[in-house]
Amino acid sequence: MKKQILFLSMACTGLFAMAQQTLPNGNFESWTQESYQNPKYYGSSNDETKRADLPPSCIRATSAYHGTSAIRITTVAAGNGQIPGFFVNSNPDGDPNTWHGGIPLNGTPTGVRGYYQSAVQPGDTGYVIVAFSKNGVNIGSYFFQLYGTHTSYTPFQFEFEPALSEAPDSIIFGVVSSDIMSENFIEGSMLQLDSISLTGIANQPTQLNGDFEEWETVTSHVLSGWYVDMDDYSLVRSTDAYKGTYATRIETELGDRDGVPQANARTLSTGYYPRNCNQCHIEGGYPFTNLSDTLLFWYKYTPSNGSVAQVMVQVKQNGQIIGGNMQELAPASEYTAIEFPIQVFGSPDTLVVTFQSSRWEDSLVTQAGAVLLVDEVQLQSERLHTGLFAPKAVKQAVGVYPNPATNTVVFKGDALIGAQYHILSITGQVVLSGKIQTLGQQIDIGTLEGGLYFYTLQHDGQLLSTGKFRVE
Repeated sequence: MKKQILFLSMACTGLFAMAQQTLPNGNFESWTQESYQNPKYYGSSNDETKRADLPPSCIRATSAYHGTSAIRITTVAAGNGQIPGFFVNSNPDGDPNTWHGGIPLNGTPTGVRGYYQSAVQPGDTGYVIVAFSKNGVNIGSYFFQLYGTHTSYTPFQFEFEPALSEAPDSIIFGVVSSDIMSENFIEGSMLQLDSISLTGIANQPTQLNGDFEEWETVTSHVLSGWYVDMDDYSLVRSTDAYKGTYATRIETELGDRDGVPQANARTLSTGYYPRNCNQCHIEGGYPFTNLSDTLLFWYKYTPSNGSVAQVMVQVKQNGQIIGGNMQELAPASEYTAIEFPIQVFGSPDTLVVTFQSSRWEDSLVTQAGAVLLVDEVQLQSERLHTGLFAPKAVKQAVGVYPNPATNTVVFKGDALIGAQYHILSITGQVVLSGKIQTLGQQIDIGTLEGGLYFYTLQHDGQLLSTGKFRVE
């Protein structure tokens, strides 16, 4: 469920105070400490709401059906989307029909029951999700709706149909305040639950914590000025810094897509993509009007089975992308300096910088675990410190011809044999890439539509040159 209802992590604290900078908090020394409570043995939507600089959406309610505590979850608005309230006693990914793992279970339950209050908005519905597995394989998932308005505690009891065909060894139990099936999340939908238990078994699992009397305090450090999409936000702050006390850390995490395990790249960015919008441009970023500039930063990268990290810049004007560039980052066991020219066209007003722990195509299970550490991110025009910056990149005199081009282009310059080239669209998307095998090698661009394109040339992780050309 967590993957289906995750909202892009937006650590917005302090954004406005630093809005005069194009890259605020580039030394990653500014963090705010956030604390909230989660029911013991559960994760919740509080991770998402706190990163969006919002109050917790999963809280301990004192108006209990039995005992002193109940649990309340609420769908809240955040930016251009909504974050459903949820709690779940595992960290499952992908389709709930394939969930497996969770907490230990003895016996074969026949159903689930409990008590609830609700204020689920018209057109929305909450869900109770129960998934059973045995020996690491899902043997049954069940979905039950809770909806409408109930101002006093109301009993519910659902039977598992069809019945489990064998005894499971573990269970995942979760509840969400909005409709995750259609992703129609409506602000204000609320569920409050208490005295949850499984029917058909003699003893309840200890870690079910169905009376919600046990809670624990979670403390995290939220990065100011940047957006981060990490499942475990506690991993983002690192004391393995190039300079100062802290750096920031992103790691490619193991997840799944519709039950198939895969590695999921993670990003650190000054922008974000709106929720539930497949064709949207990246939003956010900070003011930027320079017609030329250079991005400078230090990084360490531990790849996993050939994965490759990336840094991307996108230049915008009136919300539309008018330029961009991308560079892959080679493995580096020690902090390495990078100088990254920014391609600027037109009259920009905003710059977005994004670091990614691996490429989207690096999705093999074995490529999970790639770790990217970044520190001292700055622009040449807005240096964090004075003094010598010793970049790894050594730019060479390289050109491209013909320009404008029609069917082929040739990169000219010394020592280009073996260099990797990337050709990017004006939105920063890589449209062609390859290796230069011979001097004067012709690159086929016949599939490209007319317009402006950028290129980067790299050799053994070093940036040789960047530039632009037009296709007619």
